[in-house]
Amino acid sequence: LTYLNTGGRAEAIRLVFTIGGVPFEDRRISQAEFEANQTDHSRFPTEQLPVLDIGPKKYTQAMAILRYAGKLAGLYPFDPREALAIDEALDHIFEVYKTEPAFNKTAIITAAAAAARNS
Repeated sequence: LTYLNTGGRAEAIRLVFTIGGVPFEDRRISQAEFEANQTDHSRFPTEQLPVLDIGPKKYTQAMAILRYAGKLAGLYPFDPREALAIDEALDHIFEVYKTEPAFNKTAIITAAAAAARNS
């Protein structure tokens, strides 16, 4: 699992792998390393993080990786309705993560710039 040296979108994935006893490599990179190599599609196929390597294949999208981790760890339900309830909760959390300024770097920068203009 490759992600920045922060919690961010990879932290839930790391926790699920760890809680479930699923072995994984936790590769943490700096923002500078990511930015310098972001367009290297052999490392970052969609120019985004996180990236999960399984053999020669690379997978992206935090929610997809999190669900996969949950299934491997035995933490994701088999019952379709139970899975729906889990998916609903996860999607809500990530929606808040994307839009809530406390979690969204772009929103924080935008809010800071607006505050600076208004002062």
